[in-house]
Amino acid sequence: MRVEHRIYVCADLRVGSICPADHSFSDAVRLYSLAIELNPLDATYWCNRAAARTKLEEYGFALADAGQSLDLSN
Repeated sequence: MRVEHRIYVCADLRVGSICPADHSFSDAVRLYSLAIELNPLDATYWCNRAAARTKLEEYGFALADAGQSLDLSN
């Protein structure tokens, strides 16, 4: 991935952290998914996506993301 693409995703992540305040949890899930593609070893991205999925009542996916976050944290 080229540097300019990473910068674009990082800019999106700042928006992603604002999405929950705007109740755009679907957007937050999409943006954290992009972040996970770039860095699948960051437990924070998995945890934040789990929180957004909980708000969308996607409990199975949220539980899987939370579990991945815990695995990476240990």
